[in-house]
Amino acid sequence: MENFILKYYKLIIVALIFIGAFSFILIQNAGLKSDLVDYKKTILQKDSLEKIREGEYTKLVNDLKSSNDLKKYIKKISDSTYQDIKRNKEKPLIITKVTTVPKTIQTIDTVYIDTLGVRTITSYYPNKDSMYIKHTSIIKDKESKNTWEFSPLKLNVIVTQQKDGMYRAIFVGPSWIEAQEVTVNSLPLSPITERKFKFLLGASGGYDFNYRNVSAGIYTGFRYKNQIVLVNGNTNKVVSLGYIKEF
Repeated sequence: MENFILKYYKLIIVALIFIGAFSFILIQNAGLKSDLVDYKKTILQKDSLEKIREGEYTKLVNDLKSSNDLKKYIKKISDSTYQDIKRNKEKPLIITKVTTVPKTIQTIDTVYIDTLGVRTITSYYPNKDSMYIKHTSIIKDKESKNTWEFSPLKLNVIVTQQKDGMYRAIFVGPSWIEAQEVTVNSLPLSPITERKFKFLLGASGGYDFNYRNVSAGIYTGFRYKNQIVLVNGNTNKVVSLGYIKEF
């Protein structure tokens, strides 16, 4: 074995450099996902609700949440819903929270008085043509009988993907609705996986005081979970194998 190493140590060094270079390329590619996560975190911290036009608002989607994060949100919203999801062994994917307030308006309404003196007032919100609420008040003597009628309220949340990889939520509602909060939390919409297996690359330098010799070497190897295997070769014709375990 020793003779083999002495004879082919140059080839071993070249092979280690080649493996190391290949590993570096893989590490760079793997780092893209990590960089994307850091980029998203930075952008999300600066993001706030933006009004596009009357009734339309936009905010970025936070798709960096874990399944446990979403479960905690659900439990805060409704414990009974949380228990249903847990009992059915369902996996939450997206939670959208929208807080809106109708605009304050003033109306001038006609008062109808019949022959018996009964007064009837009908009001519409926001107006008669696009009615959401119809309020009818019948006043007789000192009593007022009120009827409230409602039309369907249509609210939409559209999610799009931007060129930079971020996801954007667009809230679309009636022009008389003001959004105070639009929050969309979800699991990663683009898969971001942490690799258990990684290649490693490094360099070394040393000085032998006995022979007054300077050496240079290269490390390469792999990491699997919390275990690391390294191979080292240097210009002193020394090849070594190492094992490291994280605790």
